[in-house]
Amino acid sequence: MASTFVSANRAKGSLGEAIIYKVFYPSVEGAVARRLLQLFYFALAAPWFIAWWGLLRYAKMAYFFVSGNTFELDYKSILAPLSLKGVVHVGANVGQEAATYQELKVPKVVWIEAQEDCRKPLEAALQRHCRLEDVVAITAISSQAGPAKLFRTDNSISTSLKPLGEGHKNYFPFIQQAEVQDIQTETLNGLFQRLALKPQDFDFMYLDVQGSELDVLHGCEDVLPHIRYIMTEISSEEHYKGGCTEKDLHAFLVRHGFTLLQRQMPPIGHGNAFYAR
Repeated sequence: MASTFVSANRAKGSLGEAIIYKVFYPSVEGAVARRLLQLFYFALAAPWFIAWWGLLRYAKMAYFFVSGNTFELDYKSILAPLSLKGVVHVGANVGQEAATYQELKVPKVVWIEAQEDCRKPLEAALQRHCRLEDVVAITAISSQAGPAKLFRTDNSISTSLKPLGEGHKNYFPFIQQAEVQDIQTETLNGLFQRLALKPQDFDFMYLDVQGSELDVLHGCEDVLPHIRYIMTEISSEEHYKGGCTEKDLHAFLVRHGFTLLQRQMPPIGHGNAFYAR
């Protein structure tokens, strides 16, 4: 049971909220420096982290990050040795990966993001990093076209076609649902047809869609045969209600000829994995 030393309803705007992003995305490169910095972060934010996660999970998280692990796989190092034709990036947010794509000379990226509010910062990021040939599509991708609900949070990176689950609420109590928006979804097949994109021009897929990964894959029968590599979010706990499990996602990809090459799963039960075929 989580400690009541710091109430969860005081999570928003807390030091703990500020520190958790520094833990997940450290600003230093060297392994030793990063470990020392993580140790400092976990000591500084201990009252908040223990309140949210409980002492045992706090200890597991501290060990995981202080021992040198990262929240996500090193996307840049995975991409670097690959000679890619193009990337289908589903869950673009504000284009945080634009600099990496430009540095590695990825010829073309189609950026897909459900939130209209992300359009301007996403386009600004692409312009800033000279990604002038890329395509931006503000649309929600699912297994079929039709009306749907977009569960928007006060943190845009957690917005999803699925409501927040208990796992997400327990680990990140400072992220709250802000509104539910009526939207129309389309399939990846439909988007490619609408924008006259050629599936054969893309061989890498990035899935960052908060529990909707299988929905995206079920609607891309025309695109998937051309994909050789997939980087995807995975969940072993229910961070989004009705979201796909890592087990089901893995089974789907294996059936389609993919092999798991790398996996990163922090103790929060939410991480990412890299597949190839």
